[in-house]
Parts: sequence; structure tokens; C-alpha cells
Amino acid sequence: MRYYKKTAALIGLVLLIGCKEKKEEEAPCVCYLLYAPVCAGGKVFDNDCMARCEGYTDDEITSIKWEGQDPENLNCDSTD
Repeated sequence: MRYYKKTAALIGLVLLIGCKEKKEEEAPCVCYLLYAPVCAGGKVFDNDCMARCEGYTDDEITSIKWEGQDPENLNCDSTD
């Protein structure tokens, strides 16, 4: 009986600490799969939605002229 009380107290303490440290989780960012590359913060993103998921605003996002270019070689210097 003595071990039962100690075990119950220990479990209660662990649950209390675990609940206290738990942070609010953000909803996952879900984007469409359209390839329309943009530049934001010096990085190339597959589309504007993916850049917004990283925290960039519409004012910080610019389209990249990419027709005829290899998508692997795009950089932010090739913006409109």
C-alpha cells in the first residue's frame, strides 16, 4: 500500500510537469503543389504559399521569371 501512494504521487507529479511545459502547437501549413517559383529573403521557394509558411509577407515575395530555365539553377537574381 505504501508503494501505491508513492507511485501515484510520482505519476501525478510527472503529469503536472508535463502539462505545464507543453506549448501550444501551431496548425501545420498546407500549400498547393503548383510550381510558380518566388523569391523571399534571398531564398527561392516553389510558390508563394510556401514562402508565406516560412513567415514572409506578400510585400517581401517577388515572382521569378523562370520559363526556359532549369528549375535547379534558379536564384533570386532572376526576379522580374
